[in-house]
Amino acid sequence: MTLGEPHASDQVLVDALLEPGETLLHAAPAAASMQRAGVVALAYSVPVFAISWFPLRMAVSHLGTPRGDDLPPLLVFAAVGLLFAAIGLRLLFEPWRRHLLYPHVVYALTDRRLLQIDRRSGPIHSFGLGDIWQMKVFAPFGRIRLWRRGLVSGTGKRAKFRDFDGVPDPAAVAQAIAELTGVPVGIGQDAVAASVAQMSPERRARLR
Repeated sequence: MTLGEPHASDQVLVDALLEPGETLLHAAPAAASMQRAGVVALAYSVPVFAISWFPLRMAVSHLGTPRGDDLPPLLVFAAVGLLFAAIGLRLLFEPWRRHLLYPHVVYALTDRRLLQIDRRSGPIHSFGLGDIWQMKVFAPFGRIRLWRRGLVSGTGKRAKFRDFDGVPDPAAVAQAIAELTGVPVGIGQDAVAASVAQMSPERRARLR
């Protein structure tokens, strides 16, 4: 599949980050769909705040009359409540963070990596194409989700993934990655078999 030519300014930016012998295939600014993915985080913030309320309420209700033997549990409740409250705040402000970030984000596909780059500070995420275990596209968010080969990749267990949101034309980019790596787009037995086929005999033996 042939992708569009990189924008001149973005190509200069990405060229400075390429490793020796690495070839840039495509580079483009992030799409506005990157902001829509933040709505999901906003929805998750509601149950997280609900979870934080219970331990915080218990800690505050006993704050005025603590006994010596009650203090350690109260500190634990307060710590747990504050932790979940902090997570909730992080999720609550995620849409705003993405709104500020996405105008500065550039995606680049090379023959070795998929890169997410902040024009102001440099690479945000880099995913080696040779490490891809599975791949899926979520078009509404412009998302390409890439799974890294896990310790038990044959069953999909303990495999880490990375989401790249706001990828321009994610279906075309995913198809280009599939042609480069042999890993088909989607999750299923065919995808697993294709990824296993890429492994060395020694690695396949370790996974059994």
